[in-house]
Amino acid sequence: MQPLFVFRGRTADGKRPFLFDNASPANDTIVYSGTSRFFIMSSSDSSSDNSNLVELAKQYSVDSSFSSDDSHEYGSIRLTNDETRDGIMLEGVGERTPQMTRTEMGQIAVNIVVSFVGAGLLGIPHAFLRAGWLLGSLTLCATSALNLYALLLLPKVRKRLQEQGLQCNSYGQMGLLLLGERGEVVVNVCLVLSQTGFATAYLIFIADSLYRMKRWKVVFGCVPGLALLVQAQDMSHLSPFSLLANCSNLLGLSAVLFQDWIQLEDHSWVDRNTEDDTVRAFQFGGLLFVVAVTLYSMEGVGLILSLESSCRNRAQFPSLLKTVVGGITIFMALFGSAGYWAFRSDTMAPITLNLGHSRAASLVQGALCVALYFTYPIMMFPVWNIAENRILELRPEQTCSRGLLRASIVLATAIVAFAVPDFGEYLSLVGSSICTILGFLFPAYFHLKVFGSELAVAQSLLSRALIVGGTLFAVIGTFQSMSNMITNSTGDNS
Repeated sequence: MQPLFVFRGRTADGKRPFLFDNASPANDTIVYSGTSRFFIMSSSDSSSDNSNLVELAKQYSVDSSFSSDDSHEYGSIRLTNDETRDGIMLEGVGERTPQMTRTEMGQIAVNIVVSFVGAGLLGIPHAFLRAGWLLGSLTLCATSALNLYALLLLPKVRKRLQEQGLQCNSYGQMGLLLLGERGEVVVNVCLVLSQTGFATAYLIFIADSLYRMKRWKVVFGCVPGLALLVQAQDMSHLSPFSLLANCSNLLGLSAVLFQDWIQLEDHSWVDRNTEDDTVRAFQFGGLLFVVAVTLYSMEGVGLILSLESSCRNRAQFPSLLKTVVGGITIFMALFGSAGYWAFRSDTMAPITLNLGHSRAASLVQGALCVALYFTYPIMMFPVWNIAENRILELRPEQTCSRGLLRASIVLATAIVAFAVPDFGEYLSLVGSSICTILGFLFPAYFHLKVFGSELAVAQSLLSRALIVGGTLFAVIGTFQSMSNMITNSTGDNS
């Protein structure tokens, strides 16, 4: 007889079952015998609730990364040499998923970094100029923590939906299951707007960096090449460009930090005694701006479910995401503070505009332009899947329509990039609107809708606070960003 591993847990206490080796059976006990089956039993023969026992086994199978179907049967299992117990047997349960190796976790960690770190990072120093380095750092960390909490609600919601026998592979599909067809359209439209918003910021950055050329030539000069790159039907075809983009991005950001260090060691600014050159710790007028830019900078909001799906053992994903995003948050705070300390009242958005006109500065700006140019088609790839397959429902053979659609969207992003020259305010606008909806409102609402009265009071209040606070911030932040953009545009024209 194979050794028994007993998982003890009661349906009433709300706790997940945990492992006891060679434990004696108790009420509502799940026994795994090593034969790819769960066995559930109850010592109370007269009042046994079979449906609860089945649900308990299914719950454990999901929590522990087992695969399970809904079939079950009544039977008995031998507990010892002279004792058997009647109960319910749940079929189709596989072996426990092994822990991911360090190599696998490292690969997923890199994917998280690539998904979350983008052009928004270059706007953080200017955000700290407007809010102060200490208030900016604290606000950035608090916003990142709340955003991380909200994003981790999505895997929990998906797990519960899967326990109910519903298939949920994407953010849009979650919207369909919980809000109906209109909800799916709303979620998908928000995802499309967020991804195109990120890609548009890349073009704004490139145009700002190549300021010696006419803006319209830079922006629309990018269109032909991008229109060809976005025609790739398989993400793997973009792998060489992804590698080039990542290397260029790493080189550019490292050079920016090095330039910050050189500027800090340059004591020429010590003689500046004007009030404008004082490094400020707190300026509450820029608080909302920092929140918006932080939300924008967390570009992986729409990829959380895909990143979790890439984990062989999904139970390890939350801790891995917390570790990586925590590291990204600390780096963002240091990057923003260093840029602000180095250039003080002259800190611009993007920070690369402060690097001057030297050959080294041109090299850094060129590296970042190359990185963002080749990141553009990768960032837009989810857009094609949603727009073509879910919203417009184009058939595979409609290659001409797909090509025209992709080229048209590239042209539309170029038009927006040309019309909106203010990089910082653009980050604030996208962060206040779409990123807030996807990063706070939908996750909190889905969490409440799925779990409802099962949530603890603190969890329920926090989700409701995210909805109310997120809505207020979205309205105020979007209005503020739009007003600033119009004011800046009017000032430039005059």
